Amino acid sequence: MSYPALNPTARTWTPGSFGQSSFNTASGAEVRVLYGTVATNHGLLLAYANISEAHALDFNTHYTSVQGNFESFTLPAEIFAGMTTAFTFGTNRWRYTEPPTIESVKAGIYNVSVSLIAVYS
Repeated sequence: MSYPALNPTARTWTPGSFGQSSFNTASGAEVRVLYGTVATNHGLLLAYANISEAHALDFNTHYTSVQGNFESFTLPAEIFAGMTTAFTFGTNRWRYTEPPTIESVKAGIYNVSVSLIAVYS
């Protein structure tokens, strides 16, 4: 099953970090080593407000189909609708960082939160 092709009502993007380590030499000077020039582990939090029960269940079905956070997947264009090109991730492969949160608002209406991390292959 594909990730649900719904426009999120809110997106929170967290830029990734650069692989690095640091240590102090015998003289006390700090030495830092950078392991690449590309940030990794970009995060994307998607919120869907007031969606139908059928759409809410699609998120649970997708999560199960990719075996939780085991398999990576692509996101449909609808997820990024309205975002500028300033937010480039360098990948369209993602995986869950945790199960989707599904909240019942009233009978048949739900709010869903999805937390994703960018995957590079």
